[in-house]
Amino acid sequence: MDTTPKTWRLRVELDDSPGALARMTIRLAERDCNVLALSVIPVPGGVLDELVVRAAPGLLPADLVAAVRAEGGRCVGITAADVRDLVDAPT
Repeated sequence: MDTTPKTWRLRVELDDSPGALARMTIRLAERDCNVLALSVIPVPGGVLDELVVRAAPGLLPADLVAAVRAEGGRCVGITAADVRDLVDAPT
Protein backbone atom coordinates (compact mmCIF):
# COMPACT_ATOMS: atom_id res chain seq x y z
CA MET A 1 0.00 0.00 0.00
CA ASP A 2 1.26 3.46 -0.90
CA THR A 3 2.00 5.49 2.23
CA THR A 4 2.66 8.76 0.40
CA PRO A 5 0.08 11.52 0.96
CA LYS A 6 -1.65 12.60 -2.24
CA THR A 7 -2.56 16.11 -3.25
CA TRP A 8 -5.89 16.71 -4.97
CA ARG A 9 -7.66 19.68 -6.52
CA LEU A 10 -11.39 19.58 -5.76
CA ARG A 11 -14.00 21.80 -7.39
CA VAL A 12 -17.07 21.83 -5.23
CA GLU A 13 -20.51 23.36 -5.42
CA LEU A 14 -22.07 24.04 -2.01
CA ASP A 15 -25.31 25.58 -0.83
CA ASP A 16 -24.94 29.31 -0.31
CA SER A 17 -25.51 29.14 3.44
CA PRO A 18 -23.45 30.23 6.44
CA GLY A 19 -20.99 27.56 7.54
CA ALA A 20 -21.39 25.23 4.56
CA LEU A 21 -17.72 25.53 3.57
CA ALA A 22 -16.58 25.22 7.19
CA ARG A 23 -18.60 22.04 7.72
CA MET A 24 -17.17 20.48 4.56
CA THR A 25 -13.59 21.31 5.56
CA ILE A 26 -14.26 19.78 8.99
CA ARG A 27 -15.37 16.57 7.25
CA LEU A 28 -12.15 16.59 5.25
CA ALA A 29 -10.09 17.22 8.40
CA GLU A 30 -11.78 14.24 10.07
CA ARG A 31 -10.30 12.16 7.24
CA ASP A 32 -6.82 13.62 7.88
CA CYS A 33 -6.93 16.01 4.93
CA ASN A 34 -5.12 19.32 5.06
CA VAL A 35 -6.54 22.19 2.99
CA LEU A 36 -3.56 23.88 1.33
CA ALA A 37 -5.42 26.41 -0.80
CA LEU A 38 -8.90 27.74 -1.45
CA SER A 39 -10.13 29.75 -4.42
CA VAL A 40 -13.61 30.95 -5.23
CA ILE A 41 -14.52 30.78 -8.91
CA PRO A 42 -17.52 32.83 -10.12
CA VAL A 43 -19.82 30.85 -12.40
CA PRO A 44 -23.29 31.60 -13.77
CA GLY A 45 -25.72 31.23 -10.90
CA GLY A 46 -23.17 31.25 -8.09
CA VAL A 47 -19.64 30.14 -7.33
CA LEU A 48 -17.48 27.04 -7.24
CA ASP A 49 -15.04 26.51 -4.41
CA GLU A 50 -11.71 25.09 -5.52
CA LEU A 51 -9.71 23.42 -2.77
CA VAL A 52 -6.25 21.92 -2.96
CA VAL A 53 -6.00 19.28 -0.27
CA ARG A 54 -3.24 17.00 0.92
CA ALA A 55 -4.98 13.71 1.69
CA ALA A 56 -3.87 11.10 4.16
CA PRO A 57 -2.05 8.08 2.71
CA GLY A 58 -4.49 5.53 1.36
CA LEU A 59 -7.40 7.98 1.07
CA LEU A 60 -9.05 7.59 -2.32
CA PRO A 61 -10.71 10.24 -4.47
CA ALA A 62 -14.04 8.51 -3.80
CA ASP A 63 -13.48 9.14 -0.07
CA LEU A 64 -13.07 12.85 -0.75
CA VAL A 65 -16.21 12.93 -2.89
CA ALA A 66 -18.10 11.14 -0.09
CA ALA A 67 -16.98 13.80 2.40
CA VAL A 68 -18.24 16.56 0.10
CA ARG A 69 -21.57 14.81 -0.45
CA ALA A 70 -22.00 14.17 3.27
CA GLU A 71 -22.35 17.94 3.71
CA GLY A 72 -24.77 18.31 0.81
CA GLY A 73 -22.13 19.46 -1.64
CA ARG A 74 -21.53 18.38 -5.18
CA CYS A 75 -18.03 17.56 -6.34
CA VAL A 76 -17.88 18.80 -9.91
CA GLY A 77 -14.25 17.89 -10.44
CA ILE A 78 -11.32 16.16 -8.81
CA THR A 79 -7.86 15.97 -10.29
CA ALA A 80 -4.39 15.18 -9.04
CA ALA A 81 -2.49 18.30 -8.01
CA ASP A 82 1.07 19.18 -7.21
CA VAL A 83 2.04 21.45 -4.32
CA ARG A 84 4.39 23.25 -6.71
CA ASP A 85 1.22 24.59 -8.39
CA LEU A 86 0.70 26.68 -5.24
CA VAL A 87 3.95 28.60 -5.63
CA ASP A 88 3.64 32.11 -7.00
CA ALA A 89 6.71 32.16 -9.26
CA PRO A 90 6.98 35.96 -9.62
CA THR A 91 6.99 36.35 -5.85
